[in-house]
Amino acid sequence: MSGDRRPLGGWMLPAIVVAVGACVLIGGMQRGALKPIALTPLNWVGLALMVAGAVLAVGAQKSRLVKLAGVAICAVGAMLVFIG
Repeated sequence: MSGDRRPLGGWMLPAIVVAVGACVLIGGMQRGALKPIALTPLNWVGLALMVAGAVLAVGAQKSRLVKLAGVAICAVGAMLVFIG
């Protein structure tokens, strides 16, 4: 609408990544390699930080510093999820 030319295949890479992830997940469930786990309190804190950081990074309108802080918070949350 604005007259900007956008690349036609910009949606293809994320779609391919999601499709491959879904195939790996389904394959793992069929082999019985995936089992549900109980989340520890540290994992829950990490998940909360990941969500808060993602909301902050996506919700920031123009401030690059706020977006960067959101990405950093999200990264710390991801580390807590994997460590815990």
